[in-house]
Amino acid sequence: MLELTTLGAVDLVHPVRGSVGTVLVQPKRLGLLAYLAVEAPGGFVRRDALLPVFWPESDEPRARASLRQALQFLRRALGDEALRSRGDEEIGVDPAVLRTDVVAFREWLAAPARRAEALAIVRGDFLAALHVDEAPQFDAWAARQREAIRDEAATLAGALADEALARGDGSAALTFAERAVAFAPLDERGAQRVARVLAAAGDRAAA
Repeated sequence: MLELTTLGAVDLVHPVRGSVGTVLVQPKRLGLLAYLAVEAPGGFVRRDALLPVFWPESDEPRARASLRQALQFLRRALGDEALRSRGDEEIGVDPAVLRTDVVAFREWLAAPARRAEALAIVRGDFLAALHVDEAPQFDAWAARQREAIRDEAATLAGALADEALARGDGSAALTFAERAVAFAPLDERGAQRVARVLAAAGDRAAA
């Protein structure tokens, strides 16, 4: 299965060939792949919805031609089965062929037994180093995803900290509480949680 990593260092790994450098060095095509995988996991995006996101300066015929070329490039690089179509106007990523860390994070977020694994997936900001030229809508979409993932991760880390504290695992509680603060440094509840954990551990001076 192909693995697309977007949280922290961006990478795209083929199970046999390793890192797919031909896609990684193409910001717009990499951005298109990430958009399809994250915006509609397991589903489809209309082609006409992609045009203003990635080719806002082009008229519709030129934008559609650019989209066709980008999709052909991705199919050559990843294999035909990585992308799938529904009719002539909808395109999506096959989740059975390509796995994305954001999608895994959100799936495991809802699975009580895998929430700690979900948090471990978040190694950094979403597509932090990726900029697509002349695509402000894409940059705005990526920024919204980035903020949402930070909020989700902070909430999850806080919940895991509270659970660890309740069962008397002070070390885990402090680790999770500090991660919650790292994700949401302006949220006073995070700092208060760290203080509670430190106080429970008897370190009142640090608290």
